[in-house]
Amino acid sequence: MRKIFFLPVLISFFIVACSQTLKETDIPVIVASTFKNLYPLATNNHWTKEKKGYEASFVNDNKDCSVVFDATGVVLETEVEIAETALPEAAQKYLAAKYPGVKIKETAIITDAKGTKTYEAEVKGNDLIFDAEGNFINKNND
Repeated sequence: MRKIFFLPVLISFFIVACSQTLKETDIPVIVASTFKNLYPLATNNHWTKEKKGYEASFVNDNKDCSVVFDATGVVLETEVEIAETALPEAAQKYLAAKYPGVKIKETAIITDAKGTKTYEAEVKGNDLIFDAEGNFINKNND
């Protein structure tokens, strides 16, 4: 019985340790300033400390978004919610073949610091990643 109780506690601790919620006052000034300059109309801002840096999750232009900054305010990655139909055709075909009838929880376009675009589809608790042409790259557990 103790093992059953201990496991969820351990998992919760690990999740909190890897992703720490922050107040905006805990964000480096350069990061907060860069965010405000890039997304002046953003609402529902939520900050977390990630291994890579600082992540802001927010709503912009009625879309769920996130952006990751390093400690100097450089954008490392952006993620913007898109419609399922905005996925490349090859990605849509892959999902229909591998996950027939399964509801896709969310889809997004991810742009890294070099401008490389990938697509993400969350299915059954996994993030499926596709390249710009819609070719499957990998699956990450959420």
